[in-house]
Amino acid sequence: VHLSLSHYTSPDPATCPDDPADAIVTFRVEDDGTTSEAGSAGPIGSVMAAAAVSAVKTWRFQPLAGEQPGTISGKVLLECRPARAGSATAGVYRVGSGVSAPSVLFKVDPEYSEKARQAKYQGTAVLSVVVDASGRAGDIRVIKPLGMGLDEEAVLAVKQWRFRPALKGGQPVDVRATIEINFKLL
Repeated sequence: VHLSLSHYTSPDPATCPDDPADAIVTFRVEDDGTTSEAGSAGPIGSVMAAAAVSAVKTWRFQPLAGEQPGTISGKVLLECRPARAGSATAGVYRVGSGVSAPSVLFKVDPEYSEKARQAKYQGTAVLSVVVDASGRAGDIRVIKPLGMGLDEEAVLAVKQWRFRPALKGGQPVDVRATIEINFKLL
């Protein structure tokens, strides 16, 4: 079953701690596209984790074209950052016009989901990422999904990457970048 997210709700930003933090939420997508069995895989008991679980419970999915509805389990890593002045995209640059590209300093390879491994499924997931001025990846969006749990694994891996940040006028800046994650069975 290949699904796309048709309705997304973010966790309440008021639950974010003063420093960036993550919550991993596991969930099940039912045949009708609703989520069930949402629970936190960490940090257990935090206000932020509870807000992340509440948000995921409102998500809705639909099958990709040509696919039949089905039940599937998943997990997602939600990032919580303290609010900054302006909109979520204020101060985010694109590479070019005096803005250098960020470069990877530390990389974690994504895990292969068991479902994809059993199906011998391969392909490339494409992510849109904001690399912030400190070299961390955030605001990660899947722009070309693979399904079978591989998109979630790609996001979880990229969240752990560290970058040399993009520069504008010699100063580190937030920049939106595209990252391709290839999944190949050897």
